[in-house]
Amino acid sequence: MVTPVRGRLQFAQLSGGIEHTCGVTLAGAAYCWGNGSQGKIGDGSTFGSTVPVRVLGGASFTQISAGSAHSCAVTGTHVAYCWGTNSFFELGTGNGTPGTTAPVAVAGSHQFVQISAGDHHTCAVTVDHAAYCWGDNVYGQLGDSTQQPRDIPTPVAGAVSFAEIATALSYTCGIGVDHKLYCWGLGPGGGAFSLVPSEVPGGHAYLSVSAGYRHACAVSTDSLAYCWGENANGGVGDSSNAPVGAPKLVVGGLHFLRVSVGNGHTCGVTTDHAVYCWGRNLFGSLGDGTPTDRYAPVRAIQ
Repeated sequence: MVTPVRGRLQFAQLSGGIEHTCGVTLAGAAYCWGNGSQGKIGDGSTFGSTVPVRVLGGASFTQISAGSAHSCAVTGTHVAYCWGTNSFFELGTGNGTPGTTAPVAVAGSHQFVQISAGDHHTCAVTVDHAAYCWGDNVYGQLGDSTQQPRDIPTPVAGAVSFAEIATALSYTCGIGVDHKLYCWGLGPGGGAFSLVPSEVPGGHAYLSVSAGYRHACAVSTDSLAYCWGENANGGVGDSSNAPVGAPKLVVGGLHFLRVSVGNGHTCGVTTDHAVYCWGRNLFGSLGDGTPTDRYAPVRAIQ
């Protein structure tokens, strides 16, 4: 059964991290809740909260992203802020601070419109469609043709103009303004390895992408969902539990506005605003009232 988040807040956008969630309200205020260790809910403490708490600073945000142990957001004036741990330079401040419990500005004068906080790295897209990444780079997930960590935003190599970017544990994916899908790092499920953006095979045109720990999914321009990667619990949604090396159509004939990938499961909102989920369901993540894994989309109980 679906339960409303406390506080009667009206959210324009939400992002789920490993053990915390963040959102931006219609008025541009940022709120986070859940595990507050390392300052990742941004309320000035390292305590958690079971209800939404306002992120400090008073900035007006347009988009937010909750990562593993840090969070980031961009303002209406295109400034990026991050908070939480900085053990791998994922805050992008350039000053080596161990972390912060309140938002700090990302270094540089870049104008960002979208940001994604991953496990130990962060990536963002500028107003002129350039992609920058910073933080851990052991798998090449920063896409700068090296495996060196970066403490400030570093340009992603190549000439791709990006519309959107998504980060995960060991890789990053982005949608080009040409609607092509690119990934770099060690791909979902231990797939292809690349130090620079590499076009994902399949020939589909995409609007959005979501990167998870074990698999990734993207929505095409004709509202179809495609997933690939590790598939032991059915997170790819192709009615099997076999690994999938390239984007494969999610079964069921559903048309999606957007999908979001978790740790072994996937959920999406359809064009008629229904919620469907598939994959790992041990803790009831699919919202269908059972703990049973599903290899194809099932509608969440509402």
